[in-house]
Amino acid sequence: MTFARILVAVDETSQSDAALALAVRLAAEQNAVLTIATVIRHPGEYYAPPDVVVDPSIDARFESDAEALLERAAQTARNAGVDVTTCLREGQIIDAVVACISEHEADLVVVGTHGRRGITRALEGSIAEGVLRGTTIPVLVAHAET
Repeated sequence: MTFARILVAVDETSQSDAALALAVRLAAEQNAVLTIATVIRHPGEYYAPPDVVVDPSIDARFESDAEALLERAAQTARNAGVDVTTCLREGQIIDAVVACISEHEADLVVVGTHGRRGITRALEGSIAEGVLRGTTIPVLVAHAET
């Protein structure tokens, strides 16, 4: 099976680093275009009561950090000779990644996993599982080396 358009979801974790390394290797081997996606979760949406106003400079910082993350990841892929596009979204992680998959017409998705179990998984959910359920294309899950 060959892939022409691979999408990898990244954040600031070792699991994401493992997914990126795997996606870059696959894209280089298959001469595929690699789309690197990340999602901004604004703190006010998740951590502040509805009547609290979050300083706009905080949102700007989150966006700036996400753009820098994408650029670092894209440079890693370029250094390996891979053609790169990026996808930056805001909101719920699973929905945003699935939107990037559709927009970039990916035929393979690579995601990292935290390997959560028990109550932590029940409370926080599994992004890898959510992406798997949200798309019809193959999803490759990478574990960070411990």
